[in-house]
Amino acid sequence: MSARPRILFVRHGETDWNVEGRLQGQKDIPLNALGRIQAE
Repeated sequence: MSARPRILFVRHGETDWNVEGRLQGQKDIPLNALGRIQAE
């Protein structure tokens, strides 16, 4: 019997664009202060 694969979901911390409701995906937007805390 083979082992079941493990699936991990990872979400980035908050950015200013999240707060503003802007779409992201093409640019590397830095984390804001809360996002840096969330990443710790």
